[in-house]
Amino acid sequence: MDNNEMMNNEAAQEAEPVVTDAPVVTDAPVVTDAPEAASPKKGKGPLIAIIALAVVVVLAIAGVLAWKFGLFLKPADKVLIAAKNTFSEKDTIVNALSAEFKDKETATMKMEGEAFGYSGDFTMMVDKTGYGFDMNLHMPELPTIGAVARLDADSFRVKVPAVMDKVFVYDYHKTNENGMIAQSAGQAQIEEINKSLQQMVDACAAIEGQEAKQKEAEVKLLEVYRELPFEKAEAAEWTVNGESKKCDAYSTVLDKASQEKIWKILAEFSPSFDPKQNKALQQINFNESKDIKFTFYIFDSKFAAVAMEDQTSKETATITFEGGETAWQNLGVTVNGTEVFRMNGKTEEGKETLGFVLSGSELATFTYNSTDNTYEATVGAEGASATVSGIITVSDTELKMTVDQVEANGETIPFTMTMTTTPGAEMPVVDGETFDMVDADTGAWMGLLGDLGRSEIGQQIFGSLF
Repeated sequence: MDNNEMMNNEAAQEAEPVVTDAPVVTDAPVVTDAPEAASPKKGKGPLIAIIALAVVVVLAIAGVLAWKFGLFLKPADKVLIAAKNTFSEKDTIVNALSAEFKDKETATMKMEGEAFGYSGDFTMMVDKTGYGFDMNLHMPELPTIGAVARLDADSFRVKVPAVMDKVFVYDYHKTNENGMIAQSAGQAQIEEINKSLQQMVDACAAIEGQEAKQKEAEVKLLEVYRELPFEKAEAAEWTVNGESKKCDAYSTVLDKASQEKIWKILAEFSPSFDPKQNKALQQINFNESKDIKFTFYIFDSKFAAVAMEDQTSKETATITFEGGETAWQNLGVTVNGTEVFRMNGKTEEGKETLGFVLSGSELATFTYNSTDNTYEATVGAEGASATVSGIITVSDTELKMTVDQVEANGETIPFTMTMTTTPGAEMPVVDGETFDMVDADTGAWMGLLGDLGRSEIGQQIFGSLF
């Protein structure tokens, strides 16, 4: 659940009472006193009535403009409207790829690819009960190896019929220090794996009734927002669309009590949510803050910058919205005065390019051409780079993405892939004789490996590898 999305949905509704409060316009003395201002000569009555009507219209327009530019709004309302105006904007990429499936609670994603003479497909199904997987690998001089898997509230189960007629069961609710997996990986790592699997299942369970839960969470979050003490802050200049602009500022302090309310609401919305595990918060050490001061800088009813300061450690983080096709197409993130992330964007004739910079180093670029649905993505690090290009198409019934060409350090890699996502999911059945992966000790695993080595498919696999 996204706080920005919450503000987008509620901003307009919260601003509506302000519009109805603009009777400042209808109460203007110019309108009511105009007929008594003088004793007009005969024949001048219609002219004065027209003038009075014109004054009313002008004042009405002035009232609407005053509301539009926030003259009658409280600081909290101005921030909400700025959030809505900022994050409701869509750039070329978002506009082209923003179609949504009517069925939002189930989905199937299938990937088919080929590389270096090998080919295969991988299908993942998602519904409120968990995940289903279906895989097939085609290798030269070997029979096709297929596998099915299922992750749900009970366990993670895998079956590879062509290799062994057993169901490998991993119960992520339990641990066994004497098991080979625990001894090899270590208890701490096993606990992390188990927690991750549980969170995946919890996230699926939260899919059911997602829209209703989201609206309920939005209402609760807005209540917390309305309790915050907003005040006007000192205006400052920020860069917007390449020019320095003087921006109005409004600030509030998010204290520990308000933070706890927010964490509780988000945890109710998503059971696996844990703010103490949030990597972004850990990076800037806002996790343990008693109070965080937010300052919102607004230009033309949109965010120009949002500054945050930990009132205990005095550490700061600032997000700048520097404009472009949208307010956020060019933005930067600084922590304690050092820029740690930047996104640079531009749009020309339906072609949008986004560049991503991490700690001063160019990380990636992404280009999308809405005229022919082609894209190109380049990732580089430590002198190495790779470029992937293909086509992306979106409809209400399908999201399709192809990888038609891959280049790495100037050389073409023989790899192609097609990924298709559609609504709906038919979960695979994974049943049969079970092998307990948690309780199995070294002897049980070695016996299993011996059985595989004596099988025909096992000998073929080992022969191809060695």
